[in-house]
Amino acid sequence: MRALSISVPIAMAAALLAINPFVAPGPQSTWDPPASMPIPPPVGEVFPDYQQLFGYIAAATGLGRNDDADLAQRLNSSSSIDHLHDYSGESILVVKPELLAANDTSRVRSATGNYRFFVFRDTGTGYMLLGEMEGRSYKWSIPNRHLQFQVSATTQNHRTTSDRYEVNTFYLANLTELAKSEKRHERVVIDLRRAIARR
Repeated sequence: MRALSISVPIAMAAALLAINPFVAPGPQSTWDPPASMPIPPPVGEVFPDYQQLFGYIAAATGLGRNDDADLAQRLNSSSSIDHLHDYSGESILVVKPELLAANDTSRVRSATGNYRFFVFRDTGTGYMLLGEMEGRSYKWSIPNRHLQFQVSATTQNHRTTSDRYEVNTFYLANLTELAKSEKRHERVVIDLRRAIARR
């Protein structure tokens, strides 16, 4: 799990996750940052090609080593990729990894039926990891020029939950968790695995 080593108040964390220097004035995001907020650097790795991208996913999901080219190729062939776009015109990739075992059962899906969805931005020179979402499925929309996902997941006690995520310049923000943290006056740390994590 990769996370920044700093803890920040919820308002600042929301601003860091939502800031975008390339959008024209006006409504920009669910979380509008102060004009004086500095632009954060990318925290996600950038992968130059699909082989390294799927090598990363293979290692992240516990399927094998990130330098196993054959495994990366098989994972690439059996996974699904949604090519979407946001205000920037850059392609946003949502990868749902899949790899079947000898008995045709998924080696990636959790016991509750959830998958880890990996979200990348195609920068033209590589694929920047923005974050992850976990669930059974998602629906996407662009309500405010920012790409958003409504992700349905199943809990251990078989309840269905729904989280809302938003794609920003460098990060994928879990808006549902941000709202919960703000309500409870909790401090948060930016975390690529969960899009935002409470501390």
